[in-house]
Amino acid sequence: MKIRNWSSFLFPGIPIALSLFTFLWNPIGFPSLQYGEGTYIGRGMHILLGQGLQDPEIYYNHPYFGMIFLAGVFWVIGYPISLHPSAYGDVVQSVEMLWLVPRVLMGVLAVIDTFLIYKISERWYNNRVVALIASVLFAVLPTWFLRRPYLDTILLPFLLSSILFAIIYRKDYHSEDKTRNSNKTCEKKNIFSLLASGIFLGLAIFTKIPAFTMIPLIGFLIFTNHNKRWIYLGLWFIPVVFIPLIWPAYAILVGEFDKWLNGFLFQAEHGGRPLLAEIITLFYQGPILVILGMAGIAYAALRRDLFLLLWIGPYLLFLYLIDFARDYFFILIFPTLCIASARLIVGLSNKFRNKNIQQILPFAIISAIGIFGLTSTIMLFTTDVSSNKIDAVAYIAHYLQHYNDKYKAADKNSNDNNKISVISSNLYSWIPQYVFHLANIDYLEPYDTLPVKPQNFLLVLDSSLKGPMSQNDENGKLLKNIYNSMRRNQTYSIIGEGLQIMLPKLLPEVEPHDQTINLINQNHIWKAWNYTKILENVSNLAITVKTNNTNKTSNSAILQTQINMTGSPLILTLDYVSESHKKKATFYAEIKEKDSGHKTLWIHPLKRTSGNLIKEKFFVPSDLVNRPVEFRFIIVTNGSGEHALTVKKATVGFE
Repeated sequence: MKIRNWSSFLFPGIPIALSLFTFLWNPIGFPSLQYGEGTYIGRGMHILLGQGLQDPEIYYNHPYFGMIFLAGVFWVIGYPISLHPSAYGDVVQSVEMLWLVPRVLMGVLAVIDTFLIYKISERWYNNRVVALIASVLFAVLPTWFLRRPYLDTILLPFLLSSILFAIIYRKDYHSEDKTRNSNKTCEKKNIFSLLASGIFLGLAIFTKIPAFTMIPLIGFLIFTNHNKRWIYLGLWFIPVVFIPLIWPAYAILVGEFDKWLNGFLFQAEHGGRPLLAEIITLFYQGPILVILGMAGIAYAALRRDLFLLLWIGPYLLFLYLIDFARDYFFILIFPTLCIASARLIVGLSNKFRNKNIQQILPFAIISAIGIFGLTSTIMLFTTDVSSNKIDAVAYIAHYLQHYNDKYKAADKNSNDNNKISVISSNLYSWIPQYVFHLANIDYLEPYDTLPVKPQNFLLVLDSSLKGPMSQNDENGKLLKNIYNSMRRNQTYSIIGEGLQIMLPKLLPEVEPHDQTINLINQNHIWKAWNYTKILENVSNLAITVKTNNTNKTSNSAILQTQINMTGSPLILTLDYVSESHKKKATFYAEIKEKDSGHKTLWIHPLKRTSGNLIKEKFFVPSDLVNRPVEFRFIIVTNGSGEHALTVKKATVGFE
């Protein structure tokens, strides 16, 4: 009895402890910030600010509960005012905190998911070992999509709660006599559980329509676990249907049913990557989960386990029929794969006649998988793949705040010549729009109707813009024209990893200049390394490599210094000229740690300019502030001849 009581706390405690680490460690750094996150957070902020359930600039593509849920949580915790964000000073820290809250919220929901998976498995299979294995797999295998504020992530705990309430008073789970199941107390509990199940499923569908594919599963549970009485099923079905109907009812109320219908049909028919392609992608991201899960589903089919088959079958069939899937669409069936894997492991272990093997083997298998999964997770989750986007968001917010402050009077006079249209995904625009309330600025997405007449544009060129810009439709042509026009007019840009911010060439006073350090002056002495020769004065750093060596060699100009300043993001501004004999050299700018490890903090290739002056700006890591670093200009030669890099301007700072 003592062992049983001890295990009742330890078994759920292990996966919850693991999930607290895997879902809440380094929430901003990994995975990278994505387009959809900014969309849903922005819509939540739209509701929070009292601007209505439906943004008139956005078509009807998803129901509202996911955004209402975010807005409700934000309101309860006083977000974002409680964070005291600022578009001046250390803007990166403000942006990180603004992203931290929704990411941590998703991590908390994932921990709740872990507990619900444990309880569902324990209740349905009456087996704590299956529950332990399923929840541990969910906690340690690569389910990192759950860290992002997607609608699928938000609806999962509501879906799991609906399943749990559907089975919580399962008749054959109790050992009491039939009189208990027929008395009024039990009847009230059954009605409460099925109503709660219906409400939670209704909210899940009201979050994202594909959750309706879970109706066969939960309807089956309600029908079989409540004495196969149709009245119970009908009572459960009422909230399942009527809660999602709030979405079209709202459209009818505001006279936009045609817009709702067009948006609904577009969302159902717009297509994308087929199901098989995304399953292959998921396999490369988490092969253990896919292999074990699919084997577990096959085992469930052999055992005629309708619980698992009804969970996964209708949903995959739906994705196949619409011929559109994304990796995060599998969030709804991640629990199924984990539970099916647990059933397979325990079922195969029970095939052994030796009782000791039956008891030890499941724990040995899950321990091995858990250690491997946790190690892989730690390697992923300790990396930082979002800093470039954080820097980009911070710079855009700072730039637009500075611009807005300078041109408030002009904006009041409706001087459209000074107006800026920001064309980017919501990832970059929701903070300036909804947190700093920078009005008098048009915030446009790549698929929005774009202005035809010339004006000032701020363009964020990343994967979310390159796709629409490559299309041959009207918007694609307009985007190309805007991009080409900005290039012809020598619009300056800031380059980050995988993105480029193109900014309008406005009057000098609207370009923010807060703190900069000049790296080419009498206070900074550059040193030559290898075949490099340096000629330095107050306005030029001439780096020359003249060699007869035909082997590949690295030659550098090195500056050891320390960047002492406050404020972020950091921008490295370079004006340079490069020439290479027969194009036998490549050029780089690099920042390293000054200590013995000489870890590379940032590196970026420079262009061969054939003697022409070029101006470039780059995001560099903000964490190099107030620490000894080395700046390097590198010429990598791959042949004899003379190769030169002349740097006319090199500044780093918070602009």
